[in-house]
Amino acid sequence: TQQRSDALIYCDGDGACKDSRMQAKTIQCQGKRSCKNAIIQPNAGDELELLECQGWFGCATTNVIMAKEIRAYGFNGLAGAIIETRGIPEFTLKAYGFRALAGTTIDCKGSTCNIDCKGNACKN
Repeated sequence: TQQRSDALIYCDGDGACKDSRMQAKTIQCQGKRSCKNAIIQPNAGDELELLECQGWFGCATTNVIMAKEIRAYGFNGLAGAIIETRGIPEFTLKAYGFRALAGTTIDCKGSTCNIDCKGNACKN
């Protein structure tokens, strides 16, 4: 499924946007596995301002491209994800969920990356 918005895409519910390709300024993944295995990126010529991963495995195994800020608050919220900044000037990641970044790969080449972890959020 392809989803595009000039503003917000909101995914709430078990698997609501699972396996989707999403492009927007803000994407909120609130439900269990709501954005699992998705490709998340900005619209052409725009910026992905914020990705929120709050559900249980909310953004697990996603591919996130050029997000300015990601908030991983859910249990295993970004587990197994691939995050690519692709040279955007600054990237911020707030990982507060239980093992939120387990097995996650972050490629910050050409960007200033700020990563804030609480508890075991960044533990592999």
